[in-house]
Amino acid sequence: MTNWEKKYSYFRKRPKPKQMRKKILREVAIEQINNLLTKADHLIKTDFKLAQKYVEQARKIQMRTRVSLPNYWKKRICRHCKTLLKPGVNCKVRLSSTNRVVSIKCNICGQYNRFPYYKHKKR
Repeated sequence: MTNWEKKYSYFRKRPKPKQMRKKILREVAIEQINNLLTKADHLIKTDFKLAQKYVEQARKIQMRTRVSLPNYWKKRICRHCKTLLKPGVNCKVRLSSTNRVVSIKCNICGQYNRFPYYKHKKR
């Protein structure tokens, strides 16, 4: 540091307190969402209603803090009825080689969720 920088150190950019609070709230929200969804995933076979309440709480936190769900959980929640999907418990998973799509049928609402998969090209 030069003498000028020492003398006028208040000109250095510092994160604003509001920005820091938002960042911390965002991290806490993501952590809470992950915790709730993992609990729901473990409980879905034994107590479906409690698992569904955990999913609803996680979605409320997500909407209130405007945080997007991690991709792993985004694909595990039905887009139509917002239930947590567990293969063999409340959904069926099929692979379509012609369309290159993973289709997940929700047994609760009967709707399909489709996610593309691609083969990596060799160069």
